[in-house]
Amino acid sequence: MNSNQGSAAITDVGVDASSLNDKLRAKRSFTTADWINRFYGNFTEGRFRIDSEYRRYSRNLEIFNGTSESFADVRGWYVSRAYRICERLQIGS
Repeated sequence: MNSNQGSAAITDVGVDASSLNDKLRAKRSFTTADWINRFYGNFTEGRFRIDSEYRRYSRNLEIFNGTSESFADVRGWYVSRAYRICERLQIGS
């Protein structure tokens, strides 16, 4: 099964008080890309079961009116298997 979430721009407006002359200036940050892909599945036959999942999260954030950028590309996955010994006992990894 596949589940995708489309990109949606996120905009943040605030105040930056970290300038050297201690004057407050407006800051703006926004995303140019922000999305998640997910793929997962399971398979069962008899007493055996296999599950798996893969995720990817990607985000591109521009900070301080485009003077700085932050990129995130996070990926994760797992595969597990199990064997059912009886109705109330299943072992796996």
